[in-house]
Amino acid sequence: MINTNKYIITLGFLSVFLLVSGCGHNPKVADVVQNGDFSEGFKSWDINKTEKGLNVVEVVSLDEDKNQLLHVKRTNSGADGTYCGVFQRLDLPLKGIRNLVLEARLRPVSHTLRGTGRYGGEAPIGIRLRVEDASFPKGLKLWDVGFYTHGNNQYPHMQLVEADKWLQFKKDITKEFPSTATIQAIQVIGSGWDFEGYA
Repeated sequence: MINTNKYIITLGFLSVFLLVSGCGHNPKVADVVQNGDFSEGFKSWDINKTEKGLNVVEVVSLDEDKNQLLHVKRTNSGADGTYCGVFQRLDLPLKGIRNLVLEARLRPVSHTLRGTGRYGGEAPIGIRLRVEDASFPKGLKLWDVGFYTHGNNQYPHMQLVEADKWLQFKKDITKEFPSTATIQAIQVIGSGWDFEGYA
C-alpha cells in the first residue's frame, strides 16, 4: 500500500518514480519520473557523457536479473576524471511536501581512482539531485550520494561498500532542502577515472 503523504524516488530494480501528493483527506497522487524502470530504454531520459575516454551508457538485462538496468562504464581515461550517466528534468516544487525519501538499488563494480577524488564526488555509481532555491549560492545546489569500493574518503555523502554487489540505499531527505526549493532534475551517474556501475 502506498503512503500518499510521501514523495518517493526509487531507482533501479524497484524502478525510478517520484510519487507526488497534495495535502488533505484525498490527496492526488502522480508519478513524476517517466520510464523509471528503463523498460523503454532511454525514453524520457537524456544521456550525459563527455568525449574524454571511452564512455558507455546503456540499458542492459543481466542473466541473474531479468529487469532492465542502467549500465555506466568508462575506460581509457588517462587518469583524467569526468562522468557519464542519465538525466531527467523534474521541475518539482517542494512546497507542501511532508516526506521526501530517496531509495535506490545500485551496484558499484569497479573504479581506478583511489577513493572519492579531490572534490569528493567521484564514484562508480551515484545519484545527484539538482535543486534550485534563491537561498543557495548562484541559486543552485547539487545534492549527491555516491558509492565507492576502495580508498580514502572525507565526504559524508560518499559511502564505502563491497565491490560488485547489489546494495539497497534508503534515506529520508526531507530536511535537506528548504520548502521553497524546486528539484530541477535527477541524475544517475558514474564519475572518476575508469569506472563501472549499475542502477
